[in-house]
Amino acid sequence: MIKGNRKIINGWSVYDWANSVYPLVITTAVFPNYYNAITSFGNSDKIKLFGFQFINSALYSYTIALSFLIIAFLSPVLSGIADYSGKKKRFLQFFCYLGSFSCMMLYFFSLDYLAIWLLFVMLASI
Repeated sequence: MIKGNRKIINGWSVYDWANSVYPLVITTAVFPNYYNAITSFGNSDKIKLFGFQFINSALYSYTIALSFLIIAFLSPVLSGIADYSGKKKRFLQFFCYLGSFSCMMLYFFSLDYLAIWLLFVMLASI
């Protein structure tokens, strides 16, 4: 890779700019408020999932924490595989598409399939 190549610098700048939207919209500002509004039932903020009862905001926090735990375990292994095999661009493409698809699926968020939507939140975070 040539250092100082404007095309490469602009490409990474645009990728970073697009990637910065996710933490703002999905992780911190917009989606958590939307999630809490959808999962609150009158005075109750309890959700039943897999036979357990959770507070709605705690369930969202557990989902994000689980995604970070998965990242902590998979990142060293997958980065080693990507470096050794020389397929860094393929890994970047796969996780870019996975994150984009998962974020797009959040548009259809509903309580009917809460476990699936929390899976998409987790995959988007990964």
